[in-house]
Amino acid sequence: MESGFTFNFPAWQPKGEVALEDQIKKIQEETIEVRIADMDGDVFLTAMELMDVIHCAETGLRMLGVEKLTLDAARLAVERKNAERGYYKKEN
Repeated sequence: MESGFTFNFPAWQPKGEVALEDQIKKIQEETIEVRIADMDGDVFLTAMELMDVIHCAETGLRMLGVEKLTLDAARLAVERKNAERGYYKKEN
């Protein structure tokens, strides 16, 4: 079975050893940068910082070392959970 999961960004090349815990902290730092950019009212910078969050999250997913089929299953599980919570717009 082929995976439908794709990464949006190229793989990050760390300088030295980086643990998953460090990457999770980096994601937290990036979310703070999103908030600062938003508070400054800079839409483009906010978009860039949100993209940094996505890139950092993708790096964390790569660091897990799981197959893309597992990532497919995780994405679908999140989508299902959020749909059950009513987070998505209804399709007409």
